[in-house]
Amino acid sequence: MRERNRHGRVLRSTRRAYHREIEAQLPSWDKEKLVLVQNYLEQKRAKAQWDEVARAATDAASAAAEAARRANNKASVAIILAVGAMMAAVLSAAVAPLSLHLPQN
Repeated sequence: MRERNRHGRVLRSTRRAYHREIEAQLPSWDKEKLVLVQNYLEQKRAKAQWDEVARAATDAASAAAEAARRANNKASVAIILAVGAMMAAVLSAAVAPLSLHLPQN
């Protein structure tokens, strides 16, 4: 239990210390403390890398969602135009037989 408390104190003091302060204290630290600080810094580096990956994934997902929205809008316009063309075709099919029955002068 004491060891766990010591680790917690070391990490808390490391978080508060500035980079220069840490460098100045390095010669006075024992090997265990150096290992703890090294592990802490590696964890911070790994977290920063994961944060960057998460940020990139979020950006990619946003770009994909925007592309999907644009594709959906284009598809809606295409459907509207297709319905208009279909209605024109039906109307011309309905009018064509009528024109055949008109009296010609």
